Amino acid sequence: MEIRLMLDNTIYPEELDKDDFFKDRLYEEDFLGFYFRRKFAPGVVIANRMADIAFEEARGKFELEKIAVVCETDFCIPDALSAKLGVTVGNRYLKVLDWQIMGFTVYDYLHGRGVRVWVDSEKVRKNGGVFERWYFRKTTKAERKDRKVRWKMGVEVLREFLKSPRDYLSWSLVKVANWLIGKAPIKEVKECPKCHITYTCEGDVCPVCAGKGYFEVLS
Repeated sequence: MEIRLMLDNTIYPEELDKDDFFKDRLYEEDFLGFYFRRKFAPGVVIANRMADIAFEEARGKFELEKIAVVCETDFCIPDALSAKLGVTVGNRYLKVLDWQIMGFTVYDYLHGRGVRVWVDSEKVRKNGGVFERWYFRKTTKAERKDRKVRWKMGVEVLREFLKSPRDYLSWSLVKVANWLIGKAPIKEVKECPKCHITYTCEGDVCPVCAGKGYFEVLS
Protein backbone atom coordinates (compact mmCIF):
# COMPACT_ATOMS: atom_id res chain seq x y z
CA MET A 1 0.00 0.00 0.00
CA GLU A 2 1.34 3.44 -0.89
CA ILE A 3 2.36 5.52 2.08
CA ARG A 4 0.41 8.52 0.83
CA LEU A 5 -2.81 6.47 0.97
CA MET A 6 -2.23 6.05 4.70
CA LEU A 7 -2.12 9.82 5.16
CA ASP A 8 -4.67 12.57 4.96
CA ASN A 9 -4.49 16.28 4.33
CA THR A 10 -3.83 17.02 7.99
CA ILE A 11 -0.30 15.69 7.30
CA TYR A 12 0.52 17.35 3.97
CA PRO A 13 -1.13 19.82 1.54
CA GLU A 14 -3.52 18.43 -1.03
CA GLU A 15 -1.69 20.38 -3.75
CA LEU A 16 1.02 17.71 -3.66
CA ASP A 17 -1.56 15.23 -4.94
CA LYS A 18 -3.52 17.47 -7.28
CA ASP A 19 -0.78 19.48 -8.99
CA ASP A 20 0.69 17.63 -11.99
CA PHE A 21 4.06 19.30 -11.37
CA PHE A 22 4.64 17.06 -8.34
CA LYS A 23 3.34 13.84 -9.92
CA ASP A 24 6.75 12.61 -11.09
CA ARG A 25 8.85 14.68 -8.70
CA LEU A 26 7.70 13.36 -5.32
CA TYR A 27 8.40 9.78 -4.27
CA GLU A 28 7.19 7.33 -1.65
CA GLU A 29 10.17 8.20 0.55
CA ASP A 30 8.98 11.82 0.70
CA PHE A 31 5.56 10.84 1.98
CA LEU A 32 7.22 8.36 4.34
CA GLY A 33 9.15 11.31 5.75
CA PHE A 34 5.95 13.29 6.26
CA TYR A 35 4.40 10.26 7.94
CA PHE A 36 7.43 9.77 10.16
CA ARG A 37 7.33 13.42 11.28
CA ARG A 38 3.51 13.56 11.34
CA LYS A 39 3.68 16.87 9.49
CA PHE A 40 4.62 18.41 6.17
CA ALA A 41 8.01 20.08 5.85
CA PRO A 42 9.87 21.06 2.65
CA GLY A 43 13.10 20.07 4.40
CA VAL A 44 12.11 16.42 4.19
CA VAL A 45 12.10 16.48 0.39
CA ILE A 46 15.22 18.62 0.24
CA ALA A 47 17.09 16.20 2.52
CA ASN A 48 16.01 13.24 0.40
CA ARG A 49 17.37 14.83 -2.79
CA MET A 50 20.57 15.73 -0.96
CA ALA A 51 20.99 12.07 -0.03
CA ASP A 52 20.36 11.05 -3.64
CA ILE A 53 23.15 13.36 -4.76
CA ALA A 54 25.51 11.86 -2.17
CA PHE A 55 25.00 8.39 -3.61
CA GLU A 56 25.22 9.65 -7.19
CA GLU A 57 28.53 11.42 -6.49
CA ALA A 58 30.00 8.37 -4.72
CA ARG A 59 29.11 6.03 -7.58
CA GLY A 60 32.22 4.76 -9.34
CA LYS A 61 34.54 6.28 -6.72
CA PHE A 62 33.88 4.20 -3.61
CA GLU A 63 31.17 2.01 -2.11
CA LEU A 64 28.57 3.32 0.29
CA GLU A 65 27.43 0.00 1.73
CA LYS A 66 27.68 0.21 5.51
CA ILE A 67 25.97 3.57 5.79
CA ALA A 68 26.27 6.10 8.57
CA VAL A 69 25.42 9.80 8.58
CA VAL A 70 26.65 12.88 10.38
CA CYS A 71 23.91 15.52 10.22
CA GLU A 72 24.89 19.13 10.88
CA THR A 73 21.53 20.29 12.17
CA ASP A 74 18.96 18.89 14.58
CA PHE A 75 16.12 20.50 12.65
CA CYS A 76 13.97 18.43 10.23
CA ILE A 77 16.75 16.76 8.22
CA PRO A 78 17.56 13.98 10.74
CA ASP A 79 13.94 12.80 10.57
CA ALA A 80 14.04 12.58 6.78
CA LEU A 81 17.31 10.63 6.81
CA SER A 82 16.00 8.20 9.42
CA ALA A 83 12.93 7.51 7.28
CA LYS A 84 14.84 7.25 3.99
CA LEU A 85 18.08 5.52 4.99
CA GLY A 86 17.20 3.73 8.22
CA VAL A 87 19.94 5.52 10.16
CA THR A 88 18.77 6.55 13.61
CA VAL A 89 20.17 7.87 16.84
CA GLY A 90 19.01 4.61 18.41
CA ASN A 91 20.96 2.32 16.08
CA ARG A 92 23.93 4.71 16.41
CA TYR A 93 24.40 5.22 12.68
CA LEU A 94 23.14 8.80 12.88
CA LYS A 95 25.17 11.48 14.64
CA VAL A 96 23.51 14.87 15.01
CA LEU A 97 25.56 18.04 15.49
CA ASP A 98 24.06 21.28 16.80
CA TRP A 99 25.69 23.40 14.09
CA GLN A 100 22.41 24.46 12.45
CA ILE A 101 23.92 23.98 9.00
CA MET A 102 21.55 22.51 6.43
CA GLY A 103 23.96 19.81 5.42
CA PHE A 104 25.15 16.30 6.21
CA THR A 105 27.68 13.64 5.26
CA VAL A 106 26.75 10.14 4.13
CA TYR A 107 29.71 7.80 4.56
CA ASP A 108 30.68 4.16 4.86
CA TYR A 109 31.66 3.50 8.45
CA LEU A 110 34.07 0.72 7.44
CA HIS A 111 36.41 2.96 5.41
CA GLY A 112 35.23 6.45 6.36
CA ARG A 113 34.87 7.86 2.84
CA GLY A 114 31.70 9.69 1.97
CA VAL A 115 30.01 12.68 0.43
CA ARG A 116 29.11 15.88 2.24
CA VAL A 117 26.13 17.76 0.76
CA TRP A 118 24.83 21.14 1.88
CA VAL A 119 22.48 23.92 0.80
CA ASP A 120 24.69 26.54 -0.83
CA SER A 121 23.78 30.08 0.26
CA GLU A 122 25.33 31.67 -2.83
CA LYS A 123 23.31 29.44 -5.12
CA VAL A 124 20.18 30.20 -3.11
CA ARG A 125 20.74 33.95 -3.53
CA LYS A 126 21.39 33.49 -7.23
CA ASN A 127 18.08 31.69 -7.69
CA GLY A 128 16.14 34.06 -5.44
CA GLY A 129 12.39 33.57 -5.24
CA VAL A 130 10.37 32.00 -2.45
CA PHE A 131 13.12 29.51 -1.65
CA GLU A 132 15.50 32.35 -0.77
CA ARG A 133 12.96 33.95 1.59
CA TRP A 134 12.23 30.59 3.22
CA TYR A 135 15.87 29.57 3.56
CA PHE A 136 17.00 32.87 5.11
CA ARG A 137 13.82 33.02 7.22
CA LYS A 138 12.66 36.27 5.70
CA THR A 139 9.08 35.20 6.17
CA THR A 140 5.99 36.95 7.44
CA LYS A 141 4.37 36.11 10.75
CA ALA A 142 1.51 34.42 8.90
CA GLU A 143 3.95 32.30 6.89
CA ARG A 144 5.45 31.12 10.17
CA LYS A 145 2.32 30.72 12.29
CA ASP A 146 -0.66 30.06 10.02
CA ARG A 147 -0.57 26.47 8.80
CA LYS A 148 -2.53 27.11 5.61
CA VAL A 149 -0.26 30.02 4.64
CA ARG A 150 2.87 28.14 5.75
CA TRP A 151 1.93 25.09 3.72
CA LYS A 152 1.23 27.23 0.66
CA MET A 153 4.72 28.70 0.96
CA GLY A 154 6.20 25.23 1.47
CA VAL A 155 4.60 24.02 -1.74
CA GLU A 156 6.13 26.93 -3.66
CA VAL A 157 9.53 26.26 -2.04
CA LEU A 158 9.38 22.71 -3.35
CA ARG A 159 8.16 23.83 -6.75
CA GLU A 160 11.26 26.00 -7.16
CA PHE A 161 13.68 23.48 -5.65
CA LEU A 162 12.47 20.39 -7.52
CA LYS A 163 12.92 22.01 -10.92
CA SER A 164 16.66 21.49 -10.44
CA PRO A 165 17.85 20.48 -6.94
CA ARG A 166 21.53 20.69 -7.85
CA ASP A 167 21.09 24.41 -8.54
CA TYR A 168 20.63 24.89 -4.78
CA LEU A 169 23.17 22.41 -3.41
CA SER A 170 26.92 21.85 -3.24
CA TRP A 171 28.88 18.73 -2.32
CA SER A 172 32.37 17.36 -1.82
CA LEU A 173 34.05 14.00 -1.32
CA VAL A 174 35.30 13.65 2.25
CA LYS A 175 36.82 11.24 4.74
CA VAL A 176 35.38 11.47 8.22
CA ALA A 177 37.41 11.65 11.43
CA ASN A 178 38.82 8.40 12.79
CA TRP A 179 36.44 8.33 15.77
CA LEU A 180 33.55 7.95 13.32
CA ILE A 181 35.05 4.95 11.52
CA GLY A 182 34.11 1.44 12.60
CA LYS A 183 31.33 0.24 14.83
CA ALA A 184 30.90 2.00 18.15
CA PRO A 185 32.42 -0.12 20.94
CA ILE A 186 30.17 -1.76 23.50
CA LYS A 187 30.94 -0.07 26.80
CA GLU A 188 31.14 -1.65 30.22
CA VAL A 189 27.94 -1.52 32.25
CA LYS A 190 28.40 0.07 35.66
CA GLU A 191 26.01 0.38 38.58
CA CYS A 192 25.74 3.71 40.34
CA PRO A 193 26.67 3.24 44.02
CA LYS A 194 24.21 5.98 45.03
CA CYS A 195 20.98 5.22 43.16
CA HIS A 196 21.84 1.75 41.78
CA ILE A 197 20.82 2.65 38.22
CA THR A 198 23.08 1.14 35.57
CA TYR A 199 24.92 3.36 33.08
CA THR A 200 27.75 3.17 30.54
CA CYS A 201 29.13 6.71 30.37
CA GLU A 202 32.23 8.00 32.15
CA GLY A 203 32.18 8.76 35.87
CA ASP A 204 32.16 7.04 39.25
CA VAL A 205 28.47 7.81 39.68
CA CYS A 206 25.68 8.21 37.12
CA PRO A 207 25.10 11.65 35.54
CA VAL A 208 22.02 12.31 37.68
CA CYS A 209 23.87 11.68 40.94
CA ALA A 210 26.77 13.75 39.58
CA GLY A 211 24.44 16.75 39.44
CA LYS A 212 23.85 16.74 35.68
CA GLY A 213 20.17 15.84 35.82
CA TYR A 214 17.71 17.56 33.47
CA PHE A 215 14.76 17.17 35.87
CA GLU A 216 13.65 17.53 39.49
CA VAL A 217 11.65 14.87 41.27
CA LEU A 218 8.11 15.91 42.14
CA SER A 219 6.64 14.94 45.47
